[in-house]
Amino acid sequence: MELNLTPRWKQEATVVMVSGGVDSAYMLYKLLKDNTNMNLHAHHIRFITHKRFYRWDVEDAACEKIWNYLSTIRPFSHSTSTIDLSEFPYTGWDTDTQLFVGSRVAMNLTADKTFLALGVNADDFAMPDIKERVKRKTVANLWGAILGSMDEVFREKVSSEVSFPLKNMTKQEILNNMPQDLIDLCWSCREPVRENGEIKPCGVCHACKQLQE
Repeated sequence: MELNLTPRWKQEATVVMVSGGVDSAYMLYKLLKDNTNMNLHAHHIRFITHKRFYRWDVEDAACEKIWNYLSTIRPFSHSTSTIDLSEFPYTGWDTDTQLFVGSRVAMNLTADKTFLALGVNADDFAMPDIKERVKRKTVANLWGAILGSMDEVFREKVSSEVSFPLKNMTKQEILNNMPQDLIDLCWSCREPVRENGEIKPCGVCHACKQLQE
């Protein structure tokens, strides 16, 4: 795990999960601009999977550019961890992985109270699969189980609720409010392809189609 931590924080801090895509980059941008007194720690998961072998490389590069760009707004810390499941074809929902890894980051920050923020937008919440997960309280149940597994000293300092700062914003609204320079730094394709030694967006995955529209 690569760490770039600030000195000990007091009061509250938020762990912002950043993938390198538009939504999470805008979420960090918005929190930096709107919550000027909140200590923020951005975390990126270098997620190597069977179907998306090329994806982690371009997302890593995008996150580094995003860190550098947004650090001009105000200071924040950031870190990166690696999960390699490249031998397994099914790895489940990215959100589930973010909950577990985010909880490990949150419990290690030195703030008195830590929160976790995920970049799920209004269009995502309208998708049938996610609506079904909301109905089953999947995130709340999983987060509760993760917190329940922590030693009490850590459990008391991590918020019992997961934050979704973009839940009322559509993808189009995010793009309309996001600096073009920041959009240009992001990588959103879920299934990148390699052509002539270069990694390119597939153009047909859900994320690519959203941006095209």
